Amino acid sequence: VSGAKQQGASIVQQTCNGSTAQIWNREVRNGGYQLRSSGTSLWVDIPNNSDAPGTLLKLYPCNGTNAQLWGL
Repeated sequence: VSGAKQQGASIVQQTCNGSTAQIWNREVRNGGYQLRSSGTSLWVDIPNNSDAPGTLLKLYPCNGTNAQLWGL
């Protein structure tokens, strides 16, 4: 992922480099997992809860919606 840590930042795949930008914390919530960017209070989110191919994941504050729930 990119090294961006601000709200609305796109999550972009890049080569693993071991930085904290590539470390995620998970929490069980609402029957699924939420993934938080290490060192921030921002969570992986699917904008507009879109299931369209090519939709870029972004970082947003926890909002309790299904757009931030993941199965692992």
